[in-house]
Amino acid sequence: MSANTNTTAAPFDPYAFLPQAPALDNTYGVGLIGTALGLMLFGLTVHQVYRYFRLYPTDPTYVKVYVIVLLAVETFHIILSLHSCYFYLITNYLQPGAFLIPVWSVNTVPLTTGVVATLSQCFFAHRVWLGETLKTHVHSVHSLRKVGPKYRLFVLVAIVLLLVELGFSLAATIETYVRPLFTSYWNVTWVFSASFGMAVLVDTILTGVLITVLHRSRTGLKRTDSLIDLLIVYAINTGLLTGIFNILTFIFALVYSDNLIYGAFAVVTAKLYANSVLAALNARKSLIPTDGLELDSLGISFAAATTQPENNIDAKVPTGIQVTDSVPGSADGKVASLDTAPTMTNLNMEQREAKGTRFLIQTV
Repeated sequence: MSANTNTTAAPFDPYAFLPQAPALDNTYGVGLIGTALGLMLFGLTVHQVYRYFRLYPTDPTYVKVYVIVLLAVETFHIILSLHSCYFYLITNYLQPGAFLIPVWSVNTVPLTTGVVATLSQCFFAHRVWLGETLKTHVHSVHSLRKVGPKYRLFVLVAIVLLLVELGFSLAATIETYVRPLFTSYWNVTWVFSASFGMAVLVDTILTGVLITVLHRSRTGLKRTDSLIDLLIVYAINTGLLTGIFNILTFIFALVYSDNLIYGAFAVVTAKLYANSVLAALNARKSLIPTDGLELDSLGISFAAATTQPENNIDAKVPTGIQVTDSVPGSADGKVASLDTAPTMTNLNMEQREAKGTRFLIQTV
């Protein structure tokens, strides 16, 4: 008796002899996503730099140099992210052993991220350090109230924390260079996390001081206080995204130290820092009010004018009516011709120095 045995041969797998790569979803996969988001934000950074130089060509030279340096560091930072993605996902895509070895671009990212964060936070620290000054002009009685210097101790604390933050970023970079494998680096990711913890503290201190200073600058004038409320909301929104991503990076570097999710958050955080600074610089024209308040380049100085003598404003009002002499057919030798262009009013800005106090009158 014979039995028919039907056997089905397994299909040939052409990839069976290839080395099996580990899962990359929570390592280089999230790194690729972070780099993609960073590229989009870097494009916004470039646009904001272009817009800054178009809108504020008369800013001090040191501010322009600061913007150029910030853009240069941001460019180097995104190049590092792109190089790391290309090295692991393209050049060594069939070499799983290469995934365990940190390349130089990955090693340099922590320090570059710390430099971007420090440069951005120095901008906001400088703004608070200068002091927010409220200048008022009420019925020809001039007063000057300074509120900024009271909070300079907090700014000093923030500057010390900034140095500590940069030190942790440098230490994280050194650790990656001295450790040959990623598996040995997972145990010291707390160093990278600590740098973002310092960044959270610095952001909290500077934002809190700025909000307090703005709140104490209220004058009781509706238009002035409305602008101050707008600036308070703007200060909160400016630091909100960077604060959220700093906290996320801090948590993921501690809790999930065996993957690179925190690295993706770090790439995005660096781009948010640069954009927050450039947004603060570029928003000055849109925030300039119509009642004599001025936004300067590195700080927010208030020059509120409630009542100005009429002779303090030089008004030039072209009405669009032109008078022409010696026109034939007119009774008095003059004729008034109507210009079809829209009537415009230009009111100049006058700045005076009196008894050591600056009074700024600006109307639009």
